[in-house]
Amino acid sequence: MLFVKSNIGTLDKSIRITLAATAFAIYFIQIVDSKTNLLFLLITFMMLFSAIIEYCPIYTFWEFSTKENEQPD
Repeated sequence: MLFVKSNIGTLDKSIRITLAATAFAIYFIQIVDSKTNLLFLLITFMMLFSAIIEYCPIYTFWEFSTKENEQPD
């Protein structure tokens, strides 16, 4: 199993969950065409997954962290 150092803070996690809920609502009520609708579903899963595991690979690439009182190595 791959263990990674978390780099997502509480506020960032809340924002990701809110964006995921919004993207899922757009997917669920189908206000856009089917291809764009699938994009919103993909965004939902990506945001929820990163919020749950508290890790963002893009943040690691940029050596960035939103974790309180902690900077990446």
